[in-house]
Amino acid sequence: AISDGYLQKPVSRKELVSKLCEFLKNKVLTINDRKNESNKSDEIKSIDPIKRKELYKILLDDKIKKCQDLIEVMDISEAINFAKEIRSLGIEYMFTPLLVWGDEMENSANRFDSDQISSLLKEFFELVDTVKVDKQ
Repeated sequence: AISDGYLQKPVSRKELVSKLCEFLKNKVLTINDRKNESNKSDEIKSIDPIKRKELYKILLDDKIKKCQDLIEVMDISEAINFAKEIRSLGIEYMFTPLLVWGDEMENSANRFDSDQISSLLKEFFELVDTVKVDKQ
């Protein structure tokens, strides 16, 4: 058996998540974790402009649609997959904010934290905007 925990009905979301966290691998991010995140605008400017344009195209053409789909129908397994895709892009393009966002999304999905997932999905659009290549 995975657990021998007990929850009395009716079960609140807080009780369920708390009990699941006892048995599932998880990590809680604090506000300080987010404050320590690197400065997105400075970091994206250090990416080669061609790579930056390529990354923006990938995010715009494919990932924005997936994000919108997740906002409409939240599917935990799809949220985890999406998080892993974004994290991989962060690694491939050496853009830490994508990597951090992917980690946060995956952790939130693993905790079944629908409020945090919703918040992160809305934040994703702003993150994509930071990648946009400015017209000079």
